[in-house]
Amino acid sequence: MLKTPAVSTQLYRAIGITENDDGSYTITALQHEPQKEAIVDGSASFMPVATTAHTGGLSAIQNAEVMTTDGGILLTFTQPSFIGQGLKYQVKLYRDKKLYDIYDDLPEPQLAFNDLPDGEYVAEIRAKNAAGQLSEPKTVTFTVSFT
Repeated sequence: MLKTPAVSTQLYRAIGITENDDGSYTITALQHEPQKEAIVDGSASFMPVATTAHTGGLSAIQNAEVMTTDGGILLTFTQPSFIGQGLKYQVKLYRDKKLYDIYDDLPEPQLAFNDLPDGEYVAEIRAKNAAGQLSEPKTVTFTVSFT
């Protein structure tokens, strides 16, 4: 064990050890805190911080609406602000809390449903760019009851 006025007994993790030309050594180390796992497990909460005002993600769909038509139901929505080409849409349709159907790569911000059976529906709508990245979902709920 090494004890000098400049060095005291503490816990360190050696990152690098280099031998100098004069025969001495340079040690690069980080101080170790043995309680850090308990501190992190017990109380730490990590909040992601935005590092830029410009994000690579897509904005969520806006203004989703469901309307009845002569032939069935029409789902319309407003496309998000988007710069680029190849914006498409994905709609996941849930019936009575179970996945009913997926409509992928829709070219327009609308979808017509014909002959849907009675039930409670949730449409989960996302924008999709040419790279396949999806926006956050926008959901709209509706009921079909022809009886």
